[in-house]
Amino acid sequence: MAQKIIWIIFLIIGISIIGCDKGEIDEKYFESFEYLNNSGYNIHIKSYYMQASLKESNYEINNGTKIILKQMITIGQVDSLIINADSIRITFDNNKSVIYHKNDMSDYNIINRQNYISNKVSDNETNFKYEFTIEDYNQAN
Repeated sequence: MAQKIIWIIFLIIGISIIGCDKGEIDEKYFESFEYLNNSGYNIHIKSYYMQASLKESNYEINNGTKIILKQMITIGQVDSLIINADSIRITFDNNKSVIYHKNDMSDYNIINRQNYISNKVSDNETNFKYEFTIEDYNQAN
């Protein structure tokens, strides 16, 4: 029985070694997020993160302008982009605001990828676009 266990251990180690190619490097993958503000109001976005190294990030988008945020996807990395937030507060002209959480299914939740228009640029790059409109403003209190 002990000999069978030893053979199984060597078999697992052998398969692991054969399956690893040290010369092969994973391709990098990039995402960009464009936020266009056509709401009629200046927007302030505050993003909150549960991860200890990232607490919050702030973004300003004046009416009629846009911002573009980019990230390179790597394992275990969380950039402080809006899409990676656990929750956000969107404030319109320092007056009305709305809060969204990661799992909120609102059509206006900008931390839900389904609410973006996506465009696959290449095998390793995708662009996402979200446009703020008066409907976004109307969701705020």
